[in-house]
Amino acid sequence: AAKPAKLVTDASGVRVPDAPGVKVKDPTAPKPAKPFDAAKAGRSVRAQMGLRASERIRPDRKAEYDRLMAAEQQAHSRSQNGGKTALQMLLEMPD
Repeated sequence: AAKPAKLVTDASGVRVPDAPGVKVKDPTAPKPAKPFDAAKAGRSVRAQMGLRASERIRPDRKAEYDRLMAAEQQAHSRSQNGGKTALQMLLEMPD
């Protein structure tokens, strides 16, 4: 079994592998996007509303459910876009 390369801090303070030809994962590289998990969000929203999984959402609480669901979706997209909302992303797009 090959020994894992030891990371050494070079003069500029960047950690580099000791051995040549070893790739270091770039911590700033964009992470692969995770798809929005609607089922997981639905469970989370039901928990916030104090409903059990088997309970139906009553028509009078549908607005609350939709609002919480939208918040979950927004939180998801923010987590994917480095903390920016979809609107912020749109505003920053070059023309």
